[in-house]
Amino acid sequence: MDALFVREMLQFLVFWLSAILYLAIFVRVISSWLPNIRIPEIIYSITEPVLGPIRRMLNRSPLGGSMIDFSPLIAFFLIRIISTFLLGALA
Repeated sequence: MDALFVREMLQFLVFWLSAILYLAIFVRVISSWLPNIRIPEIIYSITEPVLGPIRRMLNRSPLGGSMIDFSPLIAFFLIRIISTFLLGALA
């Protein structure tokens, strides 16, 4: 395998993994607004490793204890920053 192929495969993986994570978090947020919709277990297992630590950090901050969960918003920003950084490094 040449270096170009490996770099393109890594870019492909970073792009699609970040897109899948974005979509899973979006589905979880929307389903939390609908009272009779149960979150599929796969969505929970994909998003909780990302949202859980952010939520715990927010609870210790001055924003902690608010009625609005800001962890998905922060996760969107972090995913975007990290994926942009990784794609830039792979370019």
